[in-house]
Amino acid sequence: MSMTSRIVMVGDSLDAPGGISSVLRTYRDAGVFSAWNIVFISNYEGPGLLRQLLVMFRAMTSYVYSLTAFRVSLVHIHSASRGSFWRAAIFASIARLFRIPYLIHVHSGEFIVFFEGLGASGKNIVRNILREAAGVICLSPSWEIKLRAILPDLKTIVLPNPVFVPPAEPARDASCESYLLFLGRINEKKGLYDLFSAMKNILKYFPNTRLVIAGGGELDSMSKAVVQHGIDANVSFIGWVSGEEKERCVEGAGIMVLPSHFEAFPVSILEAMAYGKPVVATKVGAIPEIVSDGVHGYLVPPRDPSALADALIRLLSKPEIASEMGASAYAHVKQNYSVPRVMGMLGDIYEKSRRD
Repeated sequence: MSMTSRIVMVGDSLDAPGGISSVLRTYRDAGVFSAWNIVFISNYEGPGLLRQLLVMFRAMTSYVYSLTAFRVSLVHIHSASRGSFWRAAIFASIARLFRIPYLIHVHSGEFIVFFEGLGASGKNIVRNILREAAGVICLSPSWEIKLRAILPDLKTIVLPNPVFVPPAEPARDASCESYLLFLGRINEKKGLYDLFSAMKNILKYFPNTRLVIAGGGELDSMSKAVVQHGIDANVSFIGWVSGEEKERCVEGAGIMVLPSHFEAFPVSILEAMAYGKPVVATKVGAIPEIVSDGVHGYLVPPRDPSALADALIRLLSKPEIASEMGASAYAHVKQNYSVPRVMGMLGDIYEKSRRD
């Protein structure tokens, strides 16, 4: 690629919590920005109408300047659903005005719910934005099928989220076997109320079990729920973690648990598997494509605290099985979702999609 040609990437702030930001930081840290001469523009930094208006004004100014001042060969737009997609639609529309090809990278596990809730005109706008894209990046084959249901002739491309994988599987510490870790946004949709109900059953058999909840969100309501369930002595909220702090948190855990009601392609599961941790998660989104039930952990139906408790109790009662599943998880992620593999796939997408 000519060094005078640039790619403009638009997405959530690199400093924000959340799945999109986590993926973008991985891209940056893996050297993608420098390798592809990427100009990164943040179009979201957090909630608040005034704040968002200021962020969008700054983003649009930088975006239009980049499209006019540089030789831009491609625009790569990251999007979730709802407001995130409408922001993405604005940037996509401007790229079309400049006759620059753009990629729409769909990250949201609720995108289909968002689409189905729109009226006819809203659905037409979504279809048009996706149809005109040089490619619509999906996180897994199952999400490709769902997006093609919106528009059968969509130019879809499957690209999983990447994760940094240690060169060798980290040693498993037996003292951490009863340490359960939840890593993600703290709200009802992540299944935390189900997890709290499951913990009540787990503590009957394993009273020393600890649940560590890392993330930001509805801390007040969740803290009250923990007290109401009578499990507050065994549950800790440690806030949002990133970088080395997150690595220590994941490495110190025994089991990763993610009981979400909706997911797309959760990075937190990949991060745990990369450190050799077995996973207990729900059968939603692309999770069944990442985690093989009975091989890398256990999969349970969403909104089923009893099944969730049973799966966790099985792993807690048989640490040797947990260790074997963790080893399988590490090998699986290293082979299929490591940064070098996924970044190579992204490079191929850029080569095929950019304007000469």
